[in-house]
Amino acid sequence: MNYSLLHIELHIDDHWIEQAEILLEKKAVENLLKVDKNLWIANVLDRKTYEVEIQLAANRVKEMSCECDQFVTNQLCKHTVATLLAVREQKKKEKEASTEKRKRRTNYSNKKLTLNAILDAVSHEDLIAFTRAYARSNRNFGLALKANFAGSVDIIDAKQKYLQVLDAAISIHKSAKGNFTQRSIKHILKIVHQLKGQTDDAIALKNYAEAKAIIDAILEKISPIIRFGERMEEEIKKIVLEQLELLQEILEEPIAPVLQEAIWENLFIESFKSFYFNANLENHFFTLLLEQTDEEEKFTRLHEVCNQQMTRRDIHQSAIVNIIAFKYSLFEKEGNYKAAQQLIEDNLSNPAILILAIENALAKEDLSQAKKLAHTGKENNDIKKVNIQLDQYLLQIADLEQDEQAIFEYAKACFLSTYDMMYYRRLLDSPLSTPELSNTLIQTIERHPYSLQKRDTIAAIYDKEEKYEALLKYIQRIQSLDLLVRYDKDLMTFDKKQVYHLYESILRQYLKNHLGRVPAQKVGKIIQHIRSIAAHDLADRLVDLLRADFAERHSLMEEIAFF
Repeated sequence: MNYSLLHIELHIDDHWIEQAEILLEKKAVENLLKVDKNLWIANVLDRKTYEVEIQLAANRVKEMSCECDQFVTNQLCKHTVATLLAVREQKKKEKEASTEKRKRRTNYSNKKLTLNAILDAVSHEDLIAFTRAYARSNRNFGLALKANFAGSVDIIDAKQKYLQVLDAAISIHKSAKGNFTQRSIKHILKIVHQLKGQTDDAIALKNYAEAKAIIDAILEKISPIIRFGERMEEEIKKIVLEQLELLQEILEEPIAPVLQEAIWENLFIESFKSFYFNANLENHFFTLLLEQTDEEEKFTRLHEVCNQQMTRRDIHQSAIVNIIAFKYSLFEKEGNYKAAQQLIEDNLSNPAILILAIENALAKEDLSQAKKLAHTGKENNDIKKVNIQLDQYLLQIADLEQDEQAIFEYAKACFLSTYDMMYYRRLLDSPLSTPELSNTLIQTIERHPYSLQKRDTIAAIYDKEEKYEALLKYIQRIQSLDLLVRYDKDLMTFDKKQVYHLYESILRQYLKNHLGRVPAQKVGKIIQHIRSIAAHDLADRLVDLLRADFAERHSLMEEIAFF
């Protein structure tokens, strides 16, 4: 939301304006009040009273709100529009009153030397002369002047005037070495935001050629400074995306074919710049460019440039994948499915392309092709992460085909590679599940290299199956204090004496192997946990044991002092 208060009718549909004007005629807008420099509030009486807030900035509408259901649904309502009209009328009255007041003041010979008094007294010619001279001596003022009034200058090539504004902003703030600081980029972006406001106005006035000229200039001049942005990169990227959204907005209007061609041409030029690739913005350009490509000549040009780009070494690998994906989309839009399939097959060694091909096959509900690609990938790939993803696709396909044998097979593969209990639950729910399943899985997992995830998974299976005796033996074997704390409450219902014994032996061994403040704090938290599950006798036994065996540990004694 960023449009001029003076031209709100250009940005808001007529039916809202008509309803708002009816409310104004009924004098429904009450208690209009300016509570801050740019904040207005009012009550609008429409069967019930609604409170409306309007946030302005330099006479442009930035934010507004209303309590009614219409606003919640549309982010706009007749109450907010009526308040906007009332604010505009109030500001007009204030301006007229101020002008009249200044006129009266000019009759006084002892009036104060205010800015308004000077502007009233100075001639138009003198004001222009001063502005010109001051703009020459103050570059930032001159730049702001150009940015604000460039649209008023009639030049045949509209883009050139905006390029000149941005060139001036960049040259002023560029260091001798050609770099930019964060502060200098902020100054440049201020100029860009001023131009963005003019773009919005041009679109509202249906002056699409002027709007395109501003957008083209911003993309051409601002994008190269992305790499200098560092902490401001996201803000610069946001500006680039805003320009593409504005182009999309223009393209949705009934614009002249020559303008539509000009937009495509500029998108073609911009889309393959390394700035966008290295900032991960290329797909946003490709999406818009693909939507506007519908002629054989354009398809040919895009295929040629894609082929050139795929051999580049100055952009990251994911960008190459995106170019291949774009080329694939071009083939599909042309209806050349054979070439699209061949492109994928030629690049299946790239995991990202393989995944893209499977996704496309699934989107077309071609399960046979998706399955074939996944199997091909598993045969020719030894990257664990990729194979896990391929098993997940094969499980998805098995679900769609309702193949219980395949579902069981790939759910098992996914569980053993990820330890995700979601897959374990699927195995339990399978008609192919057996009573020996959990033991078989644990035996397989036990052969895997040790990891905390492996440890936790084995314990989770024992707990899920309520095999508490096996879980106690497992905790005792690996001497895991963490698992004991995690499952102690359930285990106490099975064998309280054994749990108490495990706590004493594992805690004693833990403290023999770990010294210092951090282990002491961990033990303190464990004692606190044991009290939280109402095992007070165990907590007392452990505190007595610690005081007897580790009295020389000052940090530990401090931690258990109040237990």
